[in-house]
Formats: sequence, structure tokens, C-alpha cells
Amino acid sequence: MPKWKILFVVLVLTAVAVAVLAKDHLNRNIIRLKSGRIIPVDRVWESGADLFYENDKEIHFVRLADIQCIEKQSISLLVHTTGTRVTSVADEWVKALNPLLQGALDLTRHSRSTRWLLIGSVAAPVPLILTLRWARNRARKKKLVKPSVAAKEPGQEMPNRADVVRFFLGLFRHQLGVEPELPAEFVQLPSALSGPKQIYELRVKNGGEWIKRRMTLGPLGEDSGSRSKCYYVIFDQHLVVKIPPKPIKNFEDYIASIKKERHIVERLAPRECIVPKVSVILSQVHQLSSRPGTPPEVLEEKYIDWLRNNPAYHDYLKIRGTFVFFMDLSRYCFLSHIIDGLHDLTDPIRSEIGSTIDLIRYPVKFKERYGEEYESLGFEIRDLYYQYEAEVRHLLKNHDNAAAVTPYRIQAWFLNFLEKNDICQSDPAVPSEIASGTAAIFARLFEKYRGSAEAYLGAIRAFAGRLSLEQNRHIISGILTNLLDLLVWLSEKKVAMRDLKPDNILVAGDPQQYPAFLRSAADYSLGFIDVETAVYLGASGDAEIKQPLLGGTPYYATPSHLFPNRVLRAGFADIAGILHFQDWQAVLVMMFKTVTGELLFEHTAKLFGDIKTRVANALRQNEPLESQMEEVSRMYWRSAVAEFRAKMKARESALKCVEVAIPEAAKALFVQVLQRDIASIQGSIQNLVAGQRYFASTECREQLLKSSHRRICQLLGAMQAKMQTATPASDALLATQRFLQHLSTLKALIERKSQAAAALQRAAAPRLSAYEVILLMFNSVFTSMYRRDWNTLAEESPSLNFPSNDELSLATTI
Repeated sequence: MPKWKILFVVLVLTAVAVAVLAKDHLNRNIIRLKSGRIIPVDRVWESGADLFYENDKEIHFVRLADIQCIEKQSISLLVHTTGTRVTSVADEWVKALNPLLQGALDLTRHSRSTRWLLIGSVAAPVPLILTLRWARNRARKKKLVKPSVAAKEPGQEMPNRADVVRFFLGLFRHQLGVEPELPAEFVQLPSALSGPKQIYELRVKNGGEWIKRRMTLGPLGEDSGSRSKCYYVIFDQHLVVKIPPKPIKNFEDYIASIKKERHIVERLAPRECIVPKVSVILSQVHQLSSRPGTPPEVLEEKYIDWLRNNPAYHDYLKIRGTFVFFMDLSRYCFLSHIIDGLHDLTDPIRSEIGSTIDLIRYPVKFKERYGEEYESLGFEIRDLYYQYEAEVRHLLKNHDNAAAVTPYRIQAWFLNFLEKNDICQSDPAVPSEIASGTAAIFARLFEKYRGSAEAYLGAIRAFAGRLSLEQNRHIISGILTNLLDLLVWLSEKKVAMRDLKPDNILVAGDPQQYPAFLRSAADYSLGFIDVETAVYLGASGDAEIKQPLLGGTPYYATPSHLFPNRVLRAGFADIAGILHFQDWQAVLVMMFKTVTGELLFEHTAKLFGDIKTRVANALRQNEPLESQMEEVSRMYWRSAVAEFRAKMKARESALKCVEVAIPEAAKALFVQVLQRDIASIQGSIQNLVAGQRYFASTECREQLLKSSHRRICQLLGAMQAKMQTATPASDALLATQRFLQHLSTLKALIERKSQAAAALQRAAAPRLSAYEVILLMFNSVFTSMYRRDWNTLAEESPSLNFPSNDELSLATTI
């Protein structure tokens, strides 16, 4: 064959290779970075200060601040990106083949035709490579279009998830001992982890090979309104990474922030308490010599002194230029993770669907398993299934392997569709055309029977929830007991944490026995993660209480979290009590969540944005905060009372089936608070009786004060009968009726609290339902934080009135 033909064939093959490489870039977006790098992507989405993009089925990140533009693929960009890949491949190819080519030339130095063939094979692509490089440089000089995603300057926002991953990528690079100039990257891997936790693969290129390792990262208290941003990290050990709301640039300020919490930790000892330490990260960067058994506090001080003499290592404590806090959680787990696990119904629902596959053919069994209200639903689901089965059978007639599709298999497809799964996931052997045809059939029938299908899934979900609650009842009961024990500990130590929530509570037990130790409350205890919002209530009066950080997590907080001590002192008689009852509010919300998996004040928490704005405006305009506290308190508690009644009524059955063993110290605390409430209610009754005019004589008023709830109800009945004969009823009679109604409620409440206190005192080891405990605690918090001289909630919202003095009505009474 002539030499020019050989060269032509080589040139054609090279062009084909270029076309194959270019094909990958057609119909794709291009991210152009400020560094000049161009990234072809399949899809993009923005999150915080980062742009996520998917490329070749891998998910990557790039900071928005590093992006110059995002644009559609064009011919010039196609040439540019393809040229980049071709030239880089060619460069590697030439480097790799150079020794081989040299050897081949040496071997063929006596054969001129062979030598020219080899030279032509290598030289033929050179003009094309040079052309592509020229086109790439020309494309770089073109005027760039404005990016569709606005780039944000570094430092404008707190470090985010991607910044945390980059930090640990740098730590990984340091552990490998490689040069900082070497390429490094990270990608998000597909993960079956529950919740927002994700797995990332860290990659560092060394010696021509990528060295890889994995880490897990997830937010803590995301969207909670908390001042700091926290992440849960698994990287050699379990860590909490806490990013302060305001950047900390000075090392001594950083150390002072860590040490200022030590007096709270010492006061809470020996209760487990995890606080930030520099040694958590520095121990992975530089090992200090120390004797075996050196106390952690001593080692921490050694690291702090070492850092003062080695400021270059400060960067290992920074993320995006600001010092951050690291806490070691290796020996513990989060209470939030345990609660989430108790209420994760994914597997129970799937198991229930799989174990009841025959129910779709036998509607009567719906009644036996799910209750009478679902009997008719069974027939509706059967009708849906029969139509589905008939159409699927018709679809299968045109396929050779239709006989292999058994009725059981069709039922499994049907249930997988109900569960919103692709049948290919559960039955990979299904041909694609059958899978798509079956999906189309189900989608059409699902629209027709949408109500029935959703009701069926609702019945399964409710059944799985009841079954899960029954199976986990002892674990839930133990958690509630330990929450009360934690609350008592804070009371005894005169500390208010002020930001209690599942994400801030650790579970301390034998790691080798997890999760078995959860079945006994005595086998583990609860401790604290981070104490930055805590305050010592002191023993010398309110004047000694330091001003804690304002703010809290809205789902677990009250308006009192947003006001300084001077305002609380002016508005309430007992500021220490208010700060203490902030923890009561958080604990009762956690108890509700532990039993139900739901937030008790999810809707009310949305008011915190408006409340913060009002307080901020009042401060800016130099207005008194006392009036703002009254206004926002009415707004908050009006919503909280309504939501409390609705949620407690809806989950009454579940709350009453869980019993709580009341610790001895909690029993004493409850009795003390109940007696305080009783005395306060007696004062309200005296003021109420003294303020009315209908029963004017001293004897009548004394009788009202001594009368029982039952006797007041009799008087109220007589008054209502009298009003029916008086047309129209006088203002005096209407006012007296309202007085007797209010008095009746207060009498019922004081009798209820007296009975509860007596029952607690009599019982050696009292047990109450979660429903009773939450009612008791909520009323005590409510009556402490809502002053009686403010407008009553019932007057502002008549819809809050209950027709009778039932438990919910009494629990929401002032």
C-alpha cells in the first residue's frame, strides 16, 4: 500500500476519534470557571454558595464565586472542549509511547519503509492537534456572556456543606503527605442513607493514580433557626463541626470562645458534656508526645500552647478563613438519630405491603387487619387491581415470555407501583417495553382510583406506625424517663441550657451494647452537646444572672428566648424561673416528638420570623421592649394553645399508650411546681371573686372561695336557667355567667393539680402516661410565661374555648 494511503487512513481514524469524543459534549451545558477551565455538564442545580453538577453519573461541586459563566454548547465551545480532551489525551499518549517508539525506531533502523510508517502514524494527528489548540485559545478570547447563576463573593455567607467537604479533603491530603499542588477533588456518591446525610468520595492524585477515601456529612438542626450552623461528620471518627454565625479571625478570640463555656461544663459534671476542642482535629494533623493516660484537659492545653508557637497550623482549624469548632462524638450518638430511627417507617411499610399481598383479592380481610372503616376500601382496591391485571395480560399477549409472568408477579408489580417504585428495581428481568407499558397502564388507572389508592397507602402507613410504636414502646418510655432526669439535673445544678433539642443531646451508653441498651432507661443517660447558650441561674438572686445569648430553635423555643434579662425581669417576677421553664418547653416538645415523630409546634414556629423582626425594629427605633414582649407573647401563645390542643387530640391514643416511669427527683420537682401552680391559681380565684359585683356579701364570697368545682357548676346551671326566663338578659347577668364559667374552670384546674400532686406523693414509683406528663408540663410553662393581667386568649379567640372542662381545656387555662 502506498505511504500516502497509510497516512490518509491514520488521519481518518484520528478524525473519527475526535468525533467520538465530541459526541459526549453535544446538547450539554458548559460551566466556564474564572481559571479558564471549562466543564461540560449533564445537569446543574444551585445550593447555597455552590453549584452542584452531574457529569458522567457523578455529582460534583463548584463554588459560585469561581464561576465566570454558564452557557449552552456552541460550535466554538465544542471545538474548544473537544480539543482540550484530544490534546490532553494526545499529550499523554505521546508521553506513554515515546519510549516504545524510540525502541521501535531502533529496531527498524535498517527498514526505511517501516520507519517512515511509524513516523507518519505519529505525525499525522499533529496538524489536527495544533488546529484544535488554536481554536481553544481563540475561544478563550471571545467575549463571555453573563452567567445565568450569579457569582457570589467569598465571605458573604457562612461556610457551607461543600466548604466543609473541602476542609476534610485538605486534611486527607495532609494525612497522605502529598504536595498541595497535586490535583484533588471530591464527588457525592449515590447513597441509601436516610435523611440529608450524604457520602462523599475524596480523591487525591499522587504518582499518576487517584488515592481515594470516603466521608459522611449531614447537617444538624438544618432550618432550625439556630444561630450557629452545625454538621455531623464521619471522618476517621464521629465529629460535630460547628460554624459560628460571625467569623472568628483571631486565634486568642477563638480560644476564649472555647474556654468561656468551661464553667458550665464543670457545673454540669459528671453529666456527659461535649464541647469544642482544638485537639479533636490537631491530633490528626500533628501528634504531641504525652504520657499514656494523660487527661484530655491536659492534652488540650498542650495543643493550645503548641498552636501559639506554630501559627501556621491555625489554618487546620479554619474553614473559608474563619475558625470553626470541632467536637468529638466517637463514643456517643445523637438523640435525634435514635428518634428518627424509631419513626422511619420505610421498611415497616414495605414489609407490610409484601406480607399482605393477598389482601387485594380478598377485601373482607381489610376489615380484619385494618378495621371496619377500611372494609369498603378493600373492594375498591380489588376493582382497581382487576382492571390493572386484565390490561397487563392483554399487553403480555404480544410477548413470547408472557407465560412466565405469574399472577403473583403481576400482584408484586401492582404493589410496587402503589409504593411508587419502578418495577424494574424489584424485578430486573422485566423487559423494558413491558415495564414501560405496565407503568402507563397503572398511571392511567391510578388517576381514576387516586382517592382509593392513597387511602390504602394511608391505612398501611397508620398500621405500620401503630405496630412500630408497640414494638418500640419500652425504648420510647426509657427516653422519656431520661429526658425528665436530664431536666431535673439542670434544675439541681441551677443551669438553664436554653437550646435543648434532639440534635444537642447525646446518648451515653456502652457502645458495644448499642442499640440493646436503649431497652432499659437505667443502662444509659443523656448528656449535652455544646453549651454556648447555657446560663448559670445563680444562688444570689436574679441580679447575679449573666445575660445569655439571645435566640433559640423556633420549634423548641418561646418568645422569652428573644428578650434580654432586663426585659424579662420587668415583665415577670421570677427571671430564673422563666429561663428554667424555657428548658421545660423544649423537653415537652421532645417528649411529643419521641412518641409521635412529629413536632408539636411546627406551625407556631413560623411566627418566630415575624417576632424577631418586631423585636429588631423596636431596638432600632429605641422603643421599649416591654410592650413588644406582651404583644408577641399573645401572638405566639394564641397559636401555640390552638396547635397544642389539635396535636394532642390527634395523637391522644399514641401518647396514652406510652407510660413514663417518673424518677424520684422528677417526682419531687413536679410536686413542687404543682404546689406553686395551686397557690397561684388560688390567688387568681381570690382576685376573680373580689372583682365581681353580683355576689356582693362577704358570706357569699367566702362560700365561692370554699366551693368545689361541682358546686360552682350547679350555680352556673341555675344562672343559665334564670337567664332563659329573662328576655333579654341584662349585662349584669351576662357578666355573672362569664364569671362563673371562668371560676368553674379555675376550680377544675386547681382540683386537677391537687389530685396530681397527691397521686405523685402517694406513689413510691409513679408512672404516668406521656399524655399526662405533657399536659402537666405545658400548663406550668404556659402559666409561667403568659401573665394573667394580659388579655386572655379566650377573649381574643373565642374558637379556643372548649365546651367543657376536659383535660386539654384545663391544660391551656391560665
